[in-house]
Amino acid sequence: MGIKPATPGFEKIYIRPFVDKRLGEVSGSYQSRNGRIGVAWRVQDDTVYLEIETPAKTEVVLPDGNSYCVDAGKYQYACGLSNS
Repeated sequence: MGIKPATPGFEKIYIRPFVDKRLGEVSGSYQSRNGRIGVAWRVQDDTVYLEIETPAKTEVVLPDGNSYCVDAGKYQYACGLSNS
């Protein structure tokens, strides 16, 4: 799922999902002491659609390399597949 603590206890979170086009779509979550951390993605053609739910400040790194620092909440992204 690509969910990691950026600081101890998931006070800050780092999400960098590994997207494999062969899987089509994946979703999962982790219940941290601060709340649910959720990641879901699906691939359509060469576009990745990503949904993130986070209970704390989070750095999200998309498959195309772009990154975003977000506060607690739910977020949606769309990007191209990485060539790496």
